[in-house]
Amino acid sequence: MACFWLCGLTLSMSAQPPTWVTEQVFLDAVLTHHPIARQAELIEEGARAKQQSARGAFDPVLSGQEKGKVWDGTRYYALTEANLVLPTASPIDVVIGRDDAEGTRVDASRVLPEGGQWRAGIRVDLGQGLLTDARRTALRQAEVIVELGAAARQLMELDLRLDAQRAYWSWWKAETELDVSLEAAALARTQLAQVNRAVGEGARAAIDTVEAGLILSRRLSDLEWAKSNVISARAKVEAMLWENGRPVALDPIARPSGRASDGPLAMDPRVEGAIQQAVLIPDAAAQRHPAVVEVEGQWVLQRYATRLARQGLRPTIEGRMDWLTGLDPELPASDAGLFSRPDWAGLDPSQRQATSIKVSMPLFLRKARGEVAQAEAELEKRRQKRLDMARKWEVQFAAVKAALPAVVASAEAADLAADQSRQLLDAERAKWEMGESDLFRVNAREVSWVKARKAAISREYDAQIAIREFEWWRADS
Repeated sequence: MACFWLCGLTLSMSAQPPTWVTEQVFLDAVLTHHPIARQAELIEEGARAKQQSARGAFDPVLSGQEKGKVWDGTRYYALTEANLVLPTASPIDVVIGRDDAEGTRVDASRVLPEGGQWRAGIRVDLGQGLLTDARRTALRQAEVIVELGAAARQLMELDLRLDAQRAYWSWWKAETELDVSLEAAALARTQLAQVNRAVGEGARAAIDTVEAGLILSRRLSDLEWAKSNVISARAKVEAMLWENGRPVALDPIARPSGRASDGPLAMDPRVEGAIQQAVLIPDAAAQRHPAVVEVEGQWVLQRYATRLARQGLRPTIEGRMDWLTGLDPELPASDAGLFSRPDWAGLDPSQRQATSIKVSMPLFLRKARGEVAQAEAELEKRRQKRLDMARKWEVQFAAVKAALPAVVASAEAADLAADQSRQLLDAERAKWEMGESDLFRVNAREVSWVKARKAAISREYDAQIAIREFEWWRADS
C-alpha cells in the first residue's frame, strides 16, 4: 500500500522524530478520497438523473402505423397513420397527425378525402387526469428528490466528517494517555532505582524494594493497556485513509498534533467561535439540518403520491377533438405522399372536425378506495415523523448549545487540576530526594497526578468532540 502523504510530507518508515498530522490535513484527505465521499456525490447525481427521466415524460413523441389487407389480388384496405404528440404540463396534449386510406373495402369511419388528410387537435383528461396524473406527479416528486439528494449528500458528508473527527481525537487521546503512562513508568523506574540504592546503603528497609517494585508493575500494566489503546485508535484512523480507490497505510511515526494553540482551551479560536455561535444561533436553525430536510421531503413526496391516489376515485373521461383538412388542392392526388402539404385554406373548425369521448368507472371503487386509504395512512405516518423530528431536533440542538460552555469549562478546570497535581508531585519528589518524605507519599502524589492528567485528557477530548458535534448540528461544511 502507498504511504500516507499529507501536505507534501512523506511519512517515513525510518527512525525519525514524529511527523505531526493536523486535524485539517487528515480531514481533507478523508473528505477527498474516502469511498463514502464518492457515494455522496453519486446520490446527488442519481437524483438529477431521476429528474431528467421524469422530464422525459413530456418529450414530444413521433409515431407511425401502417397496415393493409389483400385478398385474392384485391386490396381491401391500406391505412397509414403518423402522429406527433406534444405533451403539456396540464391535462391537455396537442396531437398533430397525417392519415391516408386506400382500398375497395375501407370501413366508412376510415374513409378520407382523396390523397389523405391532416389533422390537428387536443386530447384532454376530464376525470382522473384533470388535477394531476402519473407523469405530472413524477415530475413534481423528481424536483423534491433533487432537493433530497442534495440533503442526503450533505448529511453523508457531515457524518463522514464527524466520524473522521472522532477517530482523530480518539487517536490524540490514546497517544496522549500513552505519553502519561510512559512518564509514570519512568518515574516508577527512577523511584525503584533510588530505593535499591538506599537499601544497599542501609538507609532504607529491604521491604521498600517490594513496594517500589509493585508500583512499577502497576505502571507497566497501565502502559501496556495504553499501548493497546493506541493500536486500536490508529487502526480506526488508518481505515479512513484512501487514495485513488485504494487504502493508504498510516506510517508508525505519525502523531496527531491536537489543537493549534497551547493556551487555555476557551481561548482557542475555534472553541471561542463555537461558544459565541452557541449564544447567537437560534434553536430553530436546527430545522435547516439536512436530516430534517430529508424527513420533510419524504412527507412532501407522499403528499404528491396521496394526491395522485385520490384521482382514482374519479371516473376516467378522455375527450379528443381534431380539426381536419385535406391536402393542398394544387397537388394531384396521385402525387400525394405522407408529408404532402396541407390545405390551410380548407381548415375550417366549424365544418371539418372529429370528436370522441370515452368514459369508464369501476362500480365499487374498492381498489381505488384501498389505495387512497393506504396512501393517507402513510401520509399521516410521515407527518407525525416530521413533527417528532422537528421538535426533537430543536430540543436536542438547544441542549447541545447550552452544554457547550460547561463542557469547555470542565476541560479547563481539569487541566488546571492536572497542573496543580504536577506541582505537588514535583515538590514531594524534591522532599523525597532530600530525605524529608517517604515512598508512600511520593507514590500517592504520582497516582494523583496520573489520575488528574488522564482526567484532563478525557475532558479535553469531550470538549473537542462537543465542538465538532455542535458544528455537525449547525451543518457546517
